Amino acid sequence: MRVNETILGVTAVAEVFPDGQKITAAAVEFDREIDNEKLSPALFSVKDRTVTKIYANSLPARADQGKNGKYVITELSLQDEEAVILPSPAHPSSPRLSVPGGPRGLGGGFPNIPLRVRKPLTLSLKLLDDIAAADGTALPASRDEIVSTKASQPIVEDFQQYEFKSIPYNLFVPKDYDEKKRYPLVMFIADASANSDDVLLPLVQGIGGVIWATPEEQAKHPCFVLVPQIPSSIHLMKDDFSVSPELETIKGLLDDVAGRYSIDRNRIYTTGQSQGCMASCELNVRYPDYFAASLLVSGQWNPETMAARLAKKNLFIALSEGGPREFPGMNAVTAALESAGAQVARATLNARKSKAELNSDVKNLIATGANILYAVYDAKTALPDDGKEYPKMAHHSRGWEITYSIEAVRDWLLSQGRRQP
Repeated sequence: MRVNETILGVTAVAEVFPDGQKITAAAVEFDREIDNEKLSPALFSVKDRTVTKIYANSLPARADQGKNGKYVITELSLQDEEAVILPSPAHPSSPRLSVPGGPRGLGGGFPNIPLRVRKPLTLSLKLLDDIAAADGTALPASRDEIVSTKASQPIVEDFQQYEFKSIPYNLFVPKDYDEKKRYPLVMFIADASANSDDVLLPLVQGIGGVIWATPEEQAKHPCFVLVPQIPSSIHLMKDDFSVSPELETIKGLLDDVAGRYSIDRNRIYTTGQSQGCMASCELNVRYPDYFAASLLVSGQWNPETMAARLAKKNLFIALSEGGPREFPGMNAVTAALESAGAQVARATLNARKSKAELNSDVKNLIATGANILYAVYDAKTALPDDGKEYPKMAHHSRGWEITYSIEAVRDWLLSQGRRQP
């Protein structure tokens, strides 16, 4: 749809960060190439947003450097309140939930607390001055408000949506998929705050689902990524260790995908946060020889059943020391696993270290060779040092915001092979 004589349309660019999806830029499409050298941040204003950078590009996407192209990319501050599409439970402006883990705690039933709902992926802007085209013409200003007509969601758009029985799901297939090769598969299950009728919600609540499908990760570890969407009507896991029947449906979904594609059955992995952590724990208990390794984040489960079945399995457990239920819960789990013969290595990490330092600390933990790795983020450093006041439950979501951002954790998971029974 043509907006005016020279502007063909505007795309809102929305990207996923550890604390949720945010609109990062406006991509304005013109009918001719724009002179990148003659652009300045003063050319556009975006309603309720702070413009940080403007450049031209040949695609409606952010880039490290601009170049002549038909798109003008207006980058926007991530600190703007209107940047946030899906506020994290840790965000100071989010509702103060009295229990960790979103609207149902660590899986318990708290249906009176509203579910998280994505805001529309839209923005509006004005072109405040003439803009120079690469052919030497001047394209006139348009002070009338221009509303975006499209949205771009990098990485999220690379997933396909399907349904298996009662469970909708998102599936990423490696771009150069060759059915003659065998591929690993990572399944991610989100926390209960992502339970909804929006199949994309578990992809955008944080990076736990999409991180494995990024070009950087796929270059190292080409793999399938499976992200089920739990309907809001389902209480998948509860703190009394009871389980919804839909957990078996998820296991059936795994089997179905593994049967339809060329999946390496010795390299199937599960990971999840809060509800997803609990689900991954129970799936391991029920099927201890199914997964090559598991990444268990910000959750807890039954120490007795885990110790009885999983003492020889590859588990990476990560959480904030300030997590009110998961920290004591996983302390009990790791103690029980150790008593059952597991090799357990523990580390308390300073979450405010640089990415490189934190990555190095995790590598040192992995180098112990233990099959159970337990990373705890020091409570004094787990929350952002930004002067804002965070509720205690923010420690819960910080566990997954930090963990999935650590490259060494991801590398560990995908380097594990299934131990033969």
